[in-house]
Amino acid sequence: IVVCKGGILMKDISKSELEVMQFLWRNGESTSVEIVKNVSAKNDWKSNTIMTLVSRLVAKGFVESVKNKGELIIYKPLISE
Repeated sequence: IVVCKGGILMKDISKSELEVMQFLWRNGESTSVEIVKNVSAKNDWKSNTIMTLVSRLVAKGFVESVKNKGELIIYKPLISE
């Protein structure tokens, strides 16, 4: 799947990565625990697999990771559905 942002062609997003994006689009800012809990329930994927997908989405610029006051990391989508 090819993603465009502001009319600019961006990197491909895999079907698996799209599952994570769809969760973030529905729920907005989410912690890794929330992402893993919800995505794994739908796909029966292990937490490491899901967090690898999240890391790829961050590296591709589709998702932002922000550390809050604690050590909790919040993930939020940078592109709209």
